[in-house]
Formats: sequence, structure tokens, C-alpha cells
Amino acid sequence: MKQKIWKTIAAFLFIMAGFVFLTAHVPGKAISGQPLYTAYNVWFEKPEKIWSINYKKGAIIPAGTQVRDVEIITTNRRQKAIIFTTVKEKKAFCIFWVKKYHPGKTIQQFKKNLFTTNKFDDLTSGMSENEIAAIKKGEIVKGMNKNAVLVCYGPPPEHATFRQEHNVWTYWTSKFIRMKIYFDDDGRVSGYKLGM
Repeated sequence: MKQKIWKTIAAFLFIMAGFVFLTAHVPGKAISGQPLYTAYNVWFEKPEKIWSINYKKGAIIPAGTQVRDVEIITTNRRQKAIIFTTVKEKKAFCIFWVKKYHPGKTIQQFKKNLFTTNKFDDLTSGMSENEIAAIKKGEIVKGMNKNAVLVCYGPPPEHATFRQEHNVWTYWTSKFIRMKIYFDDDGRVSGYKLGM
């Protein structure tokens, strides 16, 4: 009787171990096994030191760039960061999480917004040629809808733009210069202003 119980337990553990192995999350892949892409343009001056506020300065990792090896890490200075590598260029990047810029948000939520299973054409589906051209250049132009701005600039930092339903979004082009984007009642860019 005891031998039968032990065989049943062993079989159960073997099956569960196989289940855990088959459903384990692979870094850089969505749970479904699909490839991951950047959901919006990410600016950087140093690939090893990008801030989560996404200053609009330097080179751009374009929206729709395929990435792999996506992980949340804690540095030796106890700072949280997201690391990833672009598939085509095989270039490694590190985005440092600065909680004060994202009140009410976790690094896991930030990561979920940063990456998507959608390619660039899916991200820009239904957008005009002008909106798509502006996104590729990393520029905001009049008439862009809010979704186009999100793909171009990413979500506005939550410490200055509490809700995306508002018609003024604030971004930073550098540590000291902010950019306010104004939307009309139809949710299209009516203008923007740089200031301190």
C-alpha cells in the first residue's frame, strides 16, 4: 500500500515538474512565446545609462525594435533597472527605474508598457503617413493623435501628467527642459511649448 502511495506521489511530482518546465517564462519572450518589441521610441546618450523618464536627447531605439534577454535587475547600488538587447544590432541597454517620476506605478508595470508583441506596422495601424513619418523621426507634429504621440514619445511621466485623458502632457527633453504637448478636444496635437 505504502509503495503504491509513493509511486502515485512520484508520478504527480514528475508531472508537475514537467508542467513547471513547459510553462516557465523565457526572458525576452512574451508568455505566449512571441517575440518582444519596443512599444515606443526610447532615447539614449549612453546605452548603459538610460533614465525611465526617457529624456528626448541623443540617439533613438525606434518603436518596433525587436529585443531579447529582457530582465528586471537590482544593481550593486540597489537601484532597479531593466536590461535588454536589441536582436538585429545585438546592442545591450539598461534603463534605470526612478520611482519619483512614476508615482503609483511599479517597475513591472513600466516594463509591460515599454515592450509589446506588436511590430511597428501594428503599433502604427490606422495612423496617417504624416504621423508615421513623425514617429520615425522622433518628432511631434500638429494633428498627431494621442496614440501616435505615445508611440513617438512613450507615456508621459506620471509625476507631471497624472492621467492621459488630460489635454496637456509633459515630457522632458533634458534634465532641465520640459516640453508641454497640447491636445484639442478631438485628442490631436494642437501645439507644444518648451520651457523650464
